[in-house]
Amino acid sequence: MKPRQKLATEKTRGGKEMVLTSHDRDFSISIDGVELMNSRQHLSEEELAKLGCLHLKRHDAPRVL
Repeated sequence: MKPRQKLATEKTRGGKEMVLTSHDRDFSISIDGVELMNSRQHLSEEELAKLGCLHLKRHDAPRVL
């Protein structure tokens, strides 16, 4: 089994450690050891996109990059 590789770390404003890791072809973001999101499960990204695009419902032909 391939080990997790730490790609980057950053301190949040609250002083907690945010870490980006990779494992094989997957990526994960965690804060203080609690996983927030990963590339295998993408429901949170889809929900965020829905929230960000709600205002486009009133347009006839919206486009998003």
